[in-house]
Amino acid sequence: IAMLIGLFVIWMVLRFAAVPFGALIVNGNEKMDFDDVYAAAGVQDGRVNVIQLSPDAIKNRMEKDLRIASVDVTRKFPATIEINMKERVPIAVITTMYGFAYIDGTGTVIDLAPQIKGISVPLVTGKKVDTLLLGDSVHSAALTGAIQYLDALDENIRKGITEINVGNPDGVIVYTDDGTPIHLGSIDNPKERAKVTKDMLDEVKQKHLQVQYIETDPTAPLVKVDE
Repeated sequence: IAMLIGLFVIWMVLRFAAVPFGALIVNGNEKMDFDDVYAAAGVQDGRVNVIQLSPDAIKNRMEKDLRIASVDVTRKFPATIEINMKERVPIAVITTMYGFAYIDGTGTVIDLAPQIKGISVPLVTGKKVDTLLLGDSVHSAALTGAIQYLDALDENIRKGITEINVGNPDGVIVYTDDGTPIHLGSIDNPKERAKVTKDMLDEVKQKHLQVQYIETDPTAPLVKVDE
């Protein structure tokens, strides 16, 4: 009985007193530091007490943070809570009336800036959006298709793209860092066009071709070379 009473007292102290207990493990935070993650998880003053923390509550709080794309939280015996998270990353930047909006793969605005930062992502040209706020989503067909196309590309290919021009919704054009135009048409099938882009760029690299442009129509892909 004395032991049970003692355990109950210890549990009550750990449950309600401002004392640290256990460990909080965080995986996947590359840009967010641990203080930011703790704040997003609802950990007060960086003091971890896993008895006072709820994995479901942590998950719900973190899913509301615009910097976080996805999160999974599990409790592990005897006194550990593990957070596995994935941060949102920009894949394009759009010009707005007041500066620039950074967009992630879901088409969500995750950052705003008066000037382009040192983040190397493709610039969307040919269309200026009046106003975009944090958390807003792009809705025009051309912008949505462009974002879906960029998101479907391999990261190493996307890093080689400097611009995507959506001025003509039926004739969207991507430009690589060496000036090669990649024709996307109306981007009616962005994922398939992303696959065609990879295949065509691989062919260009393997054969050392001098290219005028690349056509990504899935029914008739083409690498137009210099005569």
